[in-house]
Amino acid sequence: MINSIEIINEEGQKVNINIIMQFRIEELNKQYIVYTINDDGISEKIPVLIAETDDENGKYALKKIPENEVKTVLMFYDNVRDTISGKR
Repeated sequence: MINSIEIINEEGQKVNINIIMQFRIEELNKQYIVYTINDDGISEKIPVLIAETDDENGKYALKKIPENEVKTVLMFYDNVRDTISGKR
């Protein structure tokens, strides 16, 4: 199931994101979201993005992953993706 939500990006534009999955990394005590932006359902190549999520006063916020945490987040995501796809 893919959930679709509308967010406001840093330029103040409304952007539709499709949530593919969410996960939490306990060691970092943070939650993350894997998503696509403005997927038209037709394109063959769709960028998949990952962002840290934060609940700011009941509003869902996406945050850039700090550089020193990127490797850990990508390794965790790769493991989950490969497990789901049966490659592990």
